Amino acid sequence: MRRVFFLSMILILFLTGCGGKSDGGIRGIQENCITTNDQGRCNGTFKVVRGNNTHEFKKIKMDIDETVYLEMETTVEQGEMIITVINFDGVPVDYFVSPDEPASFALWVLGGGSEFLPIEFNVDKGKVVEGVTFSLSYKRDF
Repeated sequence: MRRVFFLSMILILFLTGCGGKSDGGIRGIQENCITTNDQGRCNGTFKVVRGNNTHEFKKIKMDIDETVYLEMETTVEQGEMIITVINFDGVPVDYFVSPDEPASFALWVLGGGSEFLPIEFNVDKGKVVEGVTFSLSYKRDF
């Protein structure tokens, strides 16, 4: 009986997240995308970003070695982070974002081995970014 009780308590702690706090992640994702085969737009928000994260935009399907022309603008209300994309040569390109310095960029990006458009949102360990707003558009060909 004690064993069942003990195992039940461990399961409850695990399921409710009381067993520890995650060091990273993106919380409060709100995302709206309108896409066609050749182009699309997404906008949305992240409530909180911690640690290093790759967010895949599931509405933007890509071949693993495909490139698309990406334009993106990002702001944050609190904290600092780095947005990383992989350019068409396979080289990571970083963009700094803070409340005083929004990020805005346009370049050809590579799928990076994912079937969806991957973009990294990286925050220094132990720090938090709040109130992320983003808007992006992409085109496969001009």
